[in-house]
Amino acid sequence: MVWMVDQVDEKILAILRTDARTPVAEISRRVGRSRTAVVARIARLESSGRIARYTIAERGQGDDGLGAIILVQMINRGETQRFSSLIRTSGWVSACYGVSGEFDLAVVLKSLDPDVLERFMRDLIATGEIRHSETLVKILQDF
Repeated sequence: MVWMVDQVDEKILAILRTDARTPVAEISRRVGRSRTAVVARIARLESSGRIARYTIAERGQGDDGLGAIILVQMINRGETQRFSSLIRTSGWVSACYGVSGEFDLAVVLKSLDPDVLERFMRDLIATGEIRHSETLVKILQDF
């Protein structure tokens, strides 16, 4: 049987998005379900992949810094996997997506300061594998 996410699950997810450390007792009070039911729902959300991980925000890497998406066009499109493996080790990349269109990759950077962004871009260009890049800088975060 396929399990469907309902309104209660969505409320639980919204609470955890705001603060993943919210105690189960508080969640159960806010959604009007027992602690046992909330624990079971969270376990199902985890096993279904809806809750993929719990993360932390560290000083200098939270939402208070500069966030960016770098669109990358490779010189050799066949090298994207090797290139994404290389940038994964930087510590500033939160995701790297293969994309369609003019660019090959979208590199999502964690929040950082402008000096780190500049250094990261110089390191990226120094690989010699980039034909063209475009950097989109976060100016507003809606959610």
